[in-house]
Amino acid sequence: MTGGTRPGTDRAGEGPLIEVSGLHVGFATASGHVRAVRGVDLEVRAGETLGVVGESGSGKTVTALSLLGEVRAPGRVEAGTVRYRGRDLFAMAERERAALRGSRISMVFQDPMNSLDPVMRVGHQLGETIRLHRPGLGRAAVRARALELMRLVGIPDPERRFADYPFAFSGGMRQRMMIALAMSGEPEVLVADEPTTALDVTVQAQVLDVFARLGREFSTAIVLVTHNFGVVARLCDRVIVMHEGRVVERAGVPEVFTGARHPYTRGLIACVPRMTTPRDRGLPVVVDGALGEEAPAPRAPRPRAAPGAAAVPALRGTGLVKHHRVRGGLLRGGAGVVRSVDGVDVEVAPGESLGIVGESGCGKSSLARLLVRADEPTAGRVEADGAEVTGRSGRGLREFRRTVQMIFQDPLASLNGRMSIGALLEEPMIVHGLEPDRAARRKRCGELLAAVGLPDDILDRRPRQFSGGQLQRIAIARALAVDPRVLVCDEPVSSLDVSLQAQVVNLLDALQAERGMGYVFISHDVSLVRYFTDRVVVMYLGTAVESGPSPDVLDAPLHPYTRTLVDSVPEPGPSAAERRDGPAPAPVGEPPSPLDPPGGCRFHPRCPIGPAFRDREAEGRERCVSEAPPLREIRPGRTTACHFAEELLGESGDEADGDGKSGMGESEDGSGERDA
Repeated sequence: MTGGTRPGTDRAGEGPLIEVSGLHVGFATASGHVRAVRGVDLEVRAGETLGVVGESGSGKTVTALSLLGEVRAPGRVEAGTVRYRGRDLFAMAERERAALRGSRISMVFQDPMNSLDPVMRVGHQLGETIRLHRPGLGRAAVRARALELMRLVGIPDPERRFADYPFAFSGGMRQRMMIALAMSGEPEVLVADEPTTALDVTVQAQVLDVFARLGREFSTAIVLVTHNFGVVARLCDRVIVMHEGRVVERAGVPEVFTGARHPYTRGLIACVPRMTTPRDRGLPVVVDGALGEEAPAPRAPRPRAAPGAAAVPALRGTGLVKHHRVRGGLLRGGAGVVRSVDGVDVEVAPGESLGIVGESGCGKSSLARLLVRADEPTAGRVEADGAEVTGRSGRGLREFRRTVQMIFQDPLASLNGRMSIGALLEEPMIVHGLEPDRAARRKRCGELLAAVGLPDDILDRRPRQFSGGQLQRIAIARALAVDPRVLVCDEPVSSLDVSLQAQVVNLLDALQAERGMGYVFISHDVSLVRYFTDRVVVMYLGTAVESGPSPDVLDAPLHPYTRTLVDSVPEPGPSAAERRDGPAPAPVGEPPSPLDPPGGCRFHPRCPIGPAFRDREAEGRERCVSEAPPLREIRPGRTTACHFAEELLGESGDEADGDGKSGMGESEDGSGERDA
């Protein structure tokens, strides 16, 4: 399918379900009146998915809330109409409008953990919402309907998971529960506000598949708010692009990728790294609503040891293990050991970027905490410049932490909101005794801000006064205050808009070229890792399953798990439209619990070439169940933990497909099988 509504959902004769005309929304703030939405027009029909794209502050979320009549004080709809089946929502009484919410128009929010009650079982939460919309249903019918919805959105084994609490669900399962809650009133229109932003690529693919099924099988109209053009390509029929409260472009998919007219749209698309983005060019950035650089400057060369030199790694972890003993408690019963990291080796050379990728819960962040000695390993050792630092405390640990600094995913949470920017930047210098004179420290703060592209007149301001991109720059400046040799970056751009992401990535690139720092770059964005890093380690359920040069590993994977990660990437481009109605190219089901990992190969229950999915070729596959594959070198610099890596090497032919994907296709039944 290349555009328009999906087959079987063309209901042009019925007119649009939602029609917005001349919408203006303003907010009264301490700084004066702010116009968040300025004359927006849009419509969406049954079975159609409309993407609403833009940066933070573009007005897309306020527009989405307006579709439910949910703009609250200090916001106010100042002009325009929102019509549902021809009826003006703003002309209705509040009681009438409230009756439509959930039953006719429903919403899925970005953060499911803030929307689910943490002390109420998920099945009971779903049942409560069902009873709200269908008060005549009995208890057994409510439970049956809840289980039906859980199956619809892909919750595995819903009868067992019905009594779980939200904390027991993965991020993707929680988001699917939010979709089930939104669908409990059988709405005709579903508004989804950034529903996949914080999800890894495999879970994102599964959630997008749920949305696609709702449109295809139930003719649900979907309004998808996002800043990810890859998601738009995978799911949407049409797209509107918003900037500063206005719609600056509207187009079909894939037309927006082949003929975008507005420079802002072209800029947003261009600054997204793809699996085919040249690694020798900086990322374009969006400046003042337009593409800042049509031809971005070459990436500066990174200082590295000469070929053949016996360079000592700046940071090395050997045989790292982190096990947490947990108690089941009164509600769960029993006890066990969570194997967060289970025997992982990593190293990063001066001036090198090492990527760590994998699904949520694979151990990426736990590994990062071991490398910076925020946690003590259960086993294994950490070395900095050849010297072991495992077990260090006091002064020795403080010296190590000057060498290795960490940048966290959420800069606002990692910066003390009660301190000024100047105090935040001075604190590391004081702790490490680098600048005893306050005037010298203040001067150094200005130099650090200049290095990350910020003015020094912000030193007396507080973190809450800055945007997400500015805060991440401040966090980087703070890490640089002690002149580290290695930065461990844990999802440093995952919460940023694509344009801010490009700016921060270009900044990290420039700082590395200038200072020769090594990076450990943790991300669930496979395209970004391929573009930014030199080598990559792929983690699954606490173990490393593949490693090697980033372009080699991610263009031609030698492990089935790596292949599914790559194939799950929603690439922004016209070709993605051809795959939209197919099944999500992701592993089957959820990752097993790290409390009880499978025997043999830990990936075998979900593996598309394993015994569960290759019955016709099952001979020899029993090794996957009974024998854990060692991490072994398949060719120089390439290691993988798969018994059948040579078979995959033969399939890949040492070459990636032309679009940068691995070439692992999908079968007609959606199992992910393909002939060898």
